Amino acid sequence: MRQKIQFTAILLLVLASFSTLAQESFSEGSVVYNVTIPATATNPAKQIGTYTVIIKNKMVRKEFALENGFTSTLIYNIAAGTAVSLKDIPNRKFAIQLNVADLKKQYKQYEGFKLNESGQSTNTGGYSCKQATLTYKDGKTINICLSAWTLPDPMIFEYFPAIKYLPLSFEFINEEGKMIVFEAKEVLRTPVESSLFRVPTDYKIITNEEYKKLSQ
Repeated sequence: MRQKIQFTAILLLVLASFSTLAQESFSEGSVVYNVTIPATATNPAKQIGTYTVIIKNKMVRKEFALENGFTSTLIYNIAAGTAVSLKDIPNRKFAIQLNVADLKKQYKQYEGFKLNESGQSTNTGGYSCKQATLTYKDGKTINICLSAWTLPDPMIFEYFPAIKYLPLSFEFINEEGKMIVFEAKEVLRTPVESSLFRVPTDYKIITNEEYKKLSQ
């Protein structure tokens, strides 16, 4: 009888530990996604670059690098309500201050989506994720695969406002109507340097209005 009680107690502890791990927050680390345009009847699949998301609590750094040499970096401090876009122009480097309120308005169209989990799991980036479909208010539907890690803030992925779990793969339909696929190739749950979320000293900080005037 005592052995049975001890076995039951151990089993409950194991299950509790598993549950805790399953709900563990991805509060610090990085994910590198391969970015591709799926194959069609007339065009083969094409890799166009990588998308790196670096997270440290409520600070996020997003780096988009295309094969044609284009790069774009966004540093977002959700807690402080600040956002900066790093732009490299020949012989000049700018850190453009963005209006967080305007950013939220821009992504408001993605709010209110419906998530339908299929119950099927797959392995992406070396980790398991659950497949699901996400339907926006305008009727557009995309595929997404969610890990068991919760996000420290629901606005980390702006195209999925209020998403609870870290996506390891997802689709995005751009303004031209083209489907773009993001699939994790590397997931690192390691400490991240705080300096990554600060504006580098060789970048000049300017407002978005000043940048628009320079671009004319």
